[in-house]
This record gives sequence, C-alpha cells and structure tokens, in this order.
Amino acid sequence: MEVQVETLDTHEAKLTIAFDDATIAKTRRDVAEKLSRSVRLPGFRPGKAPMSAVIAAVGGEDAFAGELADELARRHYAAALEQAKVNPYGPGHVEKVDVDPFRMIVRVPLEPLVDLKDYTAIRVTAPVVEVTDSEIEVELQAIREDNAIIEAVERPAELGDLIQAKITGETEGRTVISINNRKVVLNEERVNVPGLAAAVVGVAAGETKETVLVMPEDFEREDLRGKEVTVKIEMTSVSSRTLPELDDNLALAASKFATYAELRADVAARIRERKIADAARQYEDQILGTFADLSKVVFPPSYLEDRVAEAMEDFKAQVKQSGFNEFEDYLKLQGQTLEQLEEELRPGAERRSRRGLVMRELTKAENITVTRDEVEAAVTAEAEHQVEHHGADLREVTKILRRKENVDSIENQLLSRKVIDRMVNIARGL
Repeated sequence: MEVQVETLDTHEAKLTIAFDDATIAKTRRDVAEKLSRSVRLPGFRPGKAPMSAVIAAVGGEDAFAGELADELARRHYAAALEQAKVNPYGPGHVEKVDVDPFRMIVRVPLEPLVDLKDYTAIRVTAPVVEVTDSEIEVELQAIREDNAIIEAVERPAELGDLIQAKITGETEGRTVISINNRKVVLNEERVNVPGLAAAVVGVAAGETKETVLVMPEDFEREDLRGKEVTVKIEMTSVSSRTLPELDDNLALAASKFATYAELRADVAARIRERKIADAARQYEDQILGTFADLSKVVFPPSYLEDRVAEAMEDFKAQVKQSGFNEFEDYLKLQGQTLEQLEEELRPGAERRSRRGLVMRELTKAENITVTRDEVEAAVTAEAEHQVEHHGADLREVTKILRRKENVDSIENQLLSRKVIDRMVNIARGL
C-alpha cells in the first residue's frame, strides 16, 4: 500500500491510497462473494455466481468500484492513517475512486491545533466597581412598585394601573401578540409592544376594543417590521396603584430592617455584590477572548459543523422548555428557516470552539489537573446544597451525583474553573 499525503488549507489531509495487485484482487473476490449472497441472479444459487455476473448485476465496474473502495477503506484505513502520520479529528470520507489503476482519494479532517503564542505576557486591567445613587434609586423604586397599594376602580384604564385583560394581536393570519387574561402593569416597559399600552388606555373593565397598530421599522422582531397588527383588547379588571413613601414604614413592610436608612444601605450592598459578580464574569470573558485572539487556532470544517449541530440541539431543548412541542411551530412564529437559524448560531459556535480549544491547550501547557479528592469534595458540597435548598434525600442525591456522567461533568467544571482562574492570574501579572 502506498499513501501520498497533501495538507489542505482547510486543515484536512488528502490521502491518495494505492494498493498492490494482490490486495485488490483478494478484496475484489471477497466483495463479489459477499454481494453474490444478497443479489438475486437467475440460474445461480446465492453465493455461487461468477464475479463478472455480480459486477454486472450491481451496475457495472464503476458501481462495483464504490463497494470495493468501502471494503478497502474498512480494512486498511487505520494503517493508511498510521503510514501517513496524520492525527485525524474524525472519520474521513472517500472523495474519489479511480478504477484503472485502482486508487482512492480520502479527505481526512485533522485534529484542531492551537498555538498559544506568548500568552504569559497577556495583561488585562481589572474593572473598578462603583455603585451610583441613581442605581440605588432604581432599586428602591422597584421595592415601592412591589409594595404598591392596589385598589379596584370603575374608571377606564390609565398608564401605571394594574390591569387584567386578554389581548391578542394578529397579522397575515398569525397570532403575534398573546396576553391571556393575566395581570400586568400598564406601561410600555411591561407590555413591550410599541403603542400597545397607549391603545389600552381608556378601556374600562368589561369593555372590548379593537385597533390596528403599525410596528416600527426597527422593531426587534424582523418578521413584524412595518406590519399592521390587528389588536383586540378584552378588559377584565382595572386597579389603581398607590406607591408608598420611601420611609421607615416601607422598610418595615418590605424588609427585615426597621429604618429606611438600613434598607437603603442593604440595597446598595446588594447592588455592589451583584455588580462585582457581573464584573468578574465580564472580566473573565474579556480575558478568555484576549487569549483566543492572541492564539492561532485552526480546525477543519467538520469540527465547526459538529459544534453548530450541538448548539442547535441545545437551542431546540430551550425552545421545548419554553412551551413549544414542535420546533417547526417556533420557526414559523419567528418567520425563520432552519438554515437561517443555523447561520445565526454559527458565529457563537465558532467563538466557543476557539475559546474551548485555547482552554484545552492551556490546561496542558500549565499542567492543570483535578484530583479525586477535589471531585469528591464537590460532590459532597453539591449534595448538601440539594438537601438544604430542595429537601433532597442525602443518600439518594449523593448516589445520583456519583454516577459516571455526573462525576465527569463535575470534574470538567472544576477543571474549567481552574483554567479560568489561571488565566485571570496571568492577566493580572500574578
């Protein structure tokens, strides 16, 4: 067997594999014998037809060549890879078969490669977290909103009221707005459809109103931009909302604190804690992006296609959890094809691919590992968390967490955490 190797710009190898006459002759006989058992040939018992008759029955020499190539690949592909000294990412495929002389050309996707370059020189300035008075006021306003005094009124609805209504909107035979008789605060932020809150103003309990809204050209849903939507409003109830004052009484009603000053200080502390966590996540993402941008990462097309397929399956699961039994129904509602969605998911899949490969390479470069004791400690901690917060049985949840797939998942999470922590330390010059 002779193997010629050509490395392609797509990070694939093209193997041209030629076989000696004896190997081809034996494999031809074996393939013909195998086919003769499944091909019905008049005048011959199964497995007893001559090779020429079998070849003719399957469509001639060209068709038989495909069967022959498949069998040769099954028998000799591994040896061809070893001889070619290539490291495949996944299975190759026969791209072309030449009959005379017999040879086959196989395209093989190569294992992704990562060059981290001089990653130890990376520096990223850590963010500074500040809490502003306006941020505190927004949070306090939300507390006021949550503790509003609600009173049913007989008048038509006004902005700021708490309404209960069934609201539907249709365009081109599709239902695009659906508020199924639930309570909602009447403002543009809560209703979230341009012009809808204003259309509801003036409708009293027991009344019905129909109107037409024209969606703006920059509406977030592309399939509705510039479209006329026929809206039907069926009002069930209207209630006024009176917001409490920002004082000690609000603190007593809305928190464990006795004074407004304590409530405000707690709000500021919680905002700071949240912003620190958000800033840490953004900082880590920035660092990971910097590592990925510095590194040279190459992978074959099939690697990215696999990641896009995984992203699609994850997205389908999310759609199902949101209440869609059929994924096609979701696509119709969005006015989107499967191909369009795949292209939408592709950039994110490629970005995650690059970053994941960089993390994998850094794991090796920095000799980062996870010990059995660390995994066991994480299992114990998670089991105790499940018991404390969900009332789970300790023995049962521990048994579940120690299943191989869960242990592997925990180990991967711990490893990822260690790698990210190492990246952060490098970026800080530590």
